[in-house]
Amino acid sequence: MADIESTPLVGGNNEKKKVSYAQGVVGKIKDNTSRLIDRGASLSSVYEDYSTTSTALLFCFSSILIYLVIGVTVFSYGIEHWSIIDSLYFTVVTFTTVGYGDIWDPTIYGQLFVTFFTLFGVSILGIALGILGERVVNAQEAALES
Repeated sequence: MADIESTPLVGGNNEKKKVSYAQGVVGKIKDNTSRLIDRGASLSSVYEDYSTTSTALLFCFSSILIYLVIGVTVFSYGIEHWSIIDSLYFTVVTFTTVGYGDIWDPTIYGQLFVTFFTLFGVSILGIALGILGERVVNAQEAALES
């Protein structure tokens, strides 16, 4: 137990000194924190705006496609047992927050699923439209400058 309470550390001038366990832990935390801050500073110099890359467009379109596939699959085969056309129609109406309510006779599981499905879909749509909108604005600014 004596080893846990006091740990010998090597000092700056190569002399050994005894430090309590708590002082050793605090010292390590301070060292690691300063290293993380240094790493963060170096990362900011190589930061690239994600929304201007072609990967962002691929991410937007694939997220929307995955959302539609999940909606059609769950409504057709999982919860409501609708036709694929009705499921696609309802998923798009829900995704765009139009909400006609013309084919909705919900089960309790359908209500729970749609609650979270709609929140997730609005988030996806907001991010995708934000990225696409930023690209359009950047393209217009570049066209005006040239």
